[in-house]
Amino acid sequence: MAAPFLHGALTVVVTLLVTSAGVADLAVVHRIVADERAYLAAGGDLLRASVRDGSLAADACAAVTALDGVLASSAVSVRQVRVVGRPEHTQTVLLATPGLERMVGAPTLGPDEVLVSQVVADRWGWRAGTPVRLVPHSTGPTVWDVPERGLAVGGVADLSRFGDAASSAVVVPSAPSGAADECVVQTSAAARDDVAAALPALLGDGTAGAVEVQRPLDGGAFGPDAALEFARRPTRLAGLAAGAVAGVLLAVVAWTRRQRSALYATLGMPWSGGVVLRATEGVVPVVAGGAWGGLCAGATGAGLGLPVGVAVVTAALHALAAAGGAVAVVVLVALWRPPTLQALKDR
Repeated sequence: MAAPFLHGALTVVVTLLVTSAGVADLAVVHRIVADERAYLAAGGDLLRASVRDGSLAADACAAVTALDGVLASSAVSVRQVRVVGRPEHTQTVLLATPGLERMVGAPTLGPDEVLVSQVVADRWGWRAGTPVRLVPHSTGPTVWDVPERGLAVGGVADLSRFGDAASSAVVVPSAPSGAADECVVQTSAAARDDVAAALPALLGDGTAGAVEVQRPLDGGAFGPDAALEFARRPTRLAGLAAGAVAGVLLAVVAWTRRQRSALYATLGMPWSGGVVLRATEGVVPVVAGGAWGGLCAGATGAGLGLPVGVAVVTAALHALAAAGGAVAVVVLVALWRPPTLQALKDR
């Protein structure tokens, strides 16, 4: 009865070690992923190009999408209007060429549709399909002719990633022609620096001031290099540490049972047979515990909200690292040539 109980206890211990290692690393991965998501949601993947006291060509902004790593671009101008039925309220409007909707995951707007921020939708009770009529602001700029035709809400989105003013704005689609206040560009993380360096030459025509490129979140609380932080996280070695601890534990157990090995040697068991016996007794708890520990860690990672693929792969790597390290120690211990009982007694 002792051997089954011992092997069961060892399996449980290895399971706990592997689970602890995997969960510790997955908790760090979860924090990195959460920080990256918050960074992107706040506009970390955006570049904003403008000319001080000047404007940009909207068609040049649209052409930026040809650059590698550019996900979307939109020429944006800010205007102030009034909403029919609410004459006392001044409404901020973003005139945007196609592409802005993609940056917030909203549906593509039709020519008679507008995209409203979540703040505006909650304030006025607007929903998709709600009719909207805009009229010029008496003191606002006159460079934009407010559409006389009726408009309708084509979608609702959180526009706060474009700035505080945009968080309570209405987006009205505009043709990619004429002048715009700024060019907003969404890029991949790998191409962000290259795109930022290329924008001044692409958007500047030499007739206005220099094009300035801003990265809204630089210097703030955000801006993590998720890939670098993921690669350098110290907990990535937790599986190896768990395997080392499990291997030492199994070595100690093997040492406490050295008299049994000496007995087998006395009874004539060949050294190779002893190696197979000792290795099997150590490998079985390691493999079983590693498998269970990997499953538990992966399930915990998925429960934290990580993508299932990330949770499963990370947990599996820790389980393999732990099992590999422990098996290496078990094999080394199994290669020990036990003495006979008489030799052990003489010692």
